Amino acid sequence: MIKTKGPPLLFILLAVINLTGIFFLRFKSPGFLELKKKVEFQDKLTSKGYSKDFWERQIMIENILSNDEKVLEFISFLNNLSPKFDKLLLKFESDEPVISTSPKSLPFLLELSGSSDEVFSLLNKVIRSTSPIEVISLSAETKDSFVNKTSLILRARLYVAENYNR
Repeated sequence: MIKTKGPPLLFILLAVINLTGIFFLRFKSPGFLELKKKVEFQDKLTSKGYSKDFWERQIMIENILSNDEKVLEFISFLNNLSPKFDKLLLKFESDEPVISTSPKSLPFLLELSGSSDEVFSLLNKVIRSTSPIEVISLSAETKDSFVNKTSLILRARLYVAENYNR
């Protein structure tokens, strides 16, 4: 039997394979890279005087903003209500969000005609929805002092998350 100095060759080979795997998983996995970017961004904010509270507020805002799923829920909600109205038209200016606003937004037009109670009830639900909406303009018309029938045009922005439509 031949005695060698140091660890056996098999042990060294397994250690090299193990370290290579750890390096690959740690430094190349998407989750690690995303976390690394967040930590680097946090360090950058901290170096410029922003606090941890600022970072937590940014995350909270991002969670409130509409993602793809919330936008589809909003559209579905309005489509399901369309039989209640003489006219219900929802039109987005574009499928792509406007990036000149911060946060990004989807400008839209909502036209409604129907019973005054139903029109104003839906307007209240849209404005008070969990999705952040900014009213740009609102006009309402009636021929009977808002007793029976009302027509309404709402121009608004639906604010969306940074990762919307990716």
